[in-house]
Amino acid sequence: MSLYYFNKYVATETTTYSNPDASWTLIGLSSGRISARPNYSFTAGTTGWSTSGTPTNAYDTFIYYKSDNTRMLMYYNYGDGNYHWWYKDCDSDINYSQGALIEANIIAEDGTYPDDGYQAGYWWVKGALVPTSSGFLALF
Repeated sequence: MSLYYFNKYVATETTTYSNPDASWTLIGLSSGRISARPNYSFTAGTTGWSTSGTPTNAYDTFIYYKSDNTRMLMYYNYGDGNYHWWYKDCDSDINYSQGALIEANIIAEDGTYPDDGYQAGYWWVKGALVPTSSGFLALF
């Protein structure tokens, strides 16, 4: 197999969020008191779910809590120590891109690393063919 130079880079991770559920799914009835925010929104791209407003635990109102960027929880406090809660989810995709150079001119067989892509926590870029003479590396 042929030998090539490869450059090793930091792999920069980006998570994108899309396709939020159209309706709420009931989880159940619980007891206790929850403090959450009065407003929520969804922004496709790198934001996902978010909440806004001053945290409250008011009775007879809907409040929202972001468990993570893929799930929004909605609570309704009845005022008697009980509340119903629902959720909405969205899709998430993780993508990688080339970051800062870590090491240049790593010699490896063709196919060891991607030509230009992510593998094993790093971004790899294939460079030039390593010159050879009679099947041996030319080191001078």
